Amino acid sequence: MQPAEFRAFGLSAAALAQYTDDQVAEFLIAASDWADGYLRSRYTLPLISWSQDLKVACSQYAVFLILNHRGYDPSDPTGTQVLTALKQAEKFWQDVDSGKRSLQVVETSSTPRTGAAVYSNPSRGWPR
Repeated sequence: MQPAEFRAFGLSAAALAQYTDDQVAEFLIAASDWADGYLRSRYTLPLISWSQDLKVACSQYAVFLILNHRGYDPSDPTGTQVLTALKQAEKFWQDVDSGKRSLQVVETSSTPRTGAAVYSNPSRGWPR
């Protein structure tokens, strides 16, 4: 996700005004790395393509990282919204990790999966 694209999912331009695109990109990379920890258990990374729900959940975490860096009042309505979004993102990724939620993604595959795999012990001549 690019910083310009992030603005559609995350914070307003005013909230990001103090950050350069490179700095915003660093927050997005950190959020993506966090998401990879959950994705890795179910999908072959890196992903080739992904759906909007993945972008939104990743953006919610990046928003939290930026506001945590910048500072915010958790008792303010905006701060409450940020913490609610963070909890939603955490639930989203936990559901992905546990298999309760499946994502519309295209995975990287080093070996195309074709045909059936048959294993037996001792080997009965089926190729592995």
